[in-house]
Amino acid sequence: MALLRAHFCTGCLEALIPLEPPVCGCCGRRAAGGLAGDTLCGRCRERPPAFDMARAAFAYHGSLREVVHCFKYRGKTQLFRPLGRLMQTAFLRFWQGRPVDLVLPVPLHRSRLRERGFNQALLLARGWRQGDGPPLPPVDGGVLVRMRATASQAGLDRKGRCANIAGAFAVRSPERVEGRRLLVVDDVLTTGATVEECARALKASGAAAVDVLTLARVP
Repeated sequence: MALLRAHFCTGCLEALIPLEPPVCGCCGRRAAGGLAGDTLCGRCRERPPAFDMARAAFAYHGSLREVVHCFKYRGKTQLFRPLGRLMQTAFLRFWQGRPVDLVLPVPLHRSRLRERGFNQALLLARGWRQGDGPPLPPVDGGVLVRMRATASQAGLDRKGRCANIAGAFAVRSPERVEGRRLLVVDDVLTTGATVEECARALKASGAAAVDVLTLARVP
């Protein structure tokens, strides 16, 4: 939490909700009553996701939601360093003993990138590599590409999000992912439709495993 003291008041810091175990062994969602060990939630048992494991550092709630909005929509890009370091701590905690060969930020379509001026997922991935600690996997922002512009996912239910994002991603250099263990990173996980579509594209290109790490997730 010390990483955010320059950007948060004490009350907002205390309102952050870390997503610590027990969580679903696959999607990382907390369940009522908790889950033990690698137990899967009902959704993952009924419909296994395209990714192998997903984790988030915090719940997308309150003060963190506000600061993510400032970072993503109001151009407060200086926040990428402390937010990226929070992702780094989550990576070191959840991926201890779980190898990762390459980190892939969720890409923006070129039209959205021109409009926003930066890819928040790529900035976060860069931010988590600037601190002390053990070596982290390399980040590649050019392997996974967004082939078409999609409507905003905001306001859509899971079915609508899946339809909206279907076929939106492709792999530019399949030889970079074939047989490798990949980590897809993004700012917020809502229904998981976007990262699942990324995982499908990567596995279709021969990836051995695809995990997901986000700064936050919707409870």
